[in-house]
Amino acid sequence: MKLDKKKWRQAIRHYRDWNDQKLIAQMNAPRKTPAEKWREYVTLFEFARKIHPTSSGGEQMQTMQEWSEYYARILKFEKKRKQHGKRA
Repeated sequence: MKLDKKKWRQAIRHYRDWNDQKLIAQMNAPRKTPAEKWREYVTLFEFARKIHPTSSGGEQMQTMQEWSEYYARILKFEKKRKQHGKRA
């Protein structure tokens, strides 16, 4: 399938114009103060905490067990590494 070079160049020109307009709009957008940004972050964090389901006791125990097993494997790996004189 042959590309129409004229249409391709036109599409690229339209894309560049659109991209330039987007950049100009971003540069002219009102700036938020750090305090406003912080308030937005805190609001978002509070919302996320509200909708996050709490895990059951069984799930928490399973997670702790998985972390314990992971930590034990890391200790075993480090012990072997040191025995063979390999550097991390």
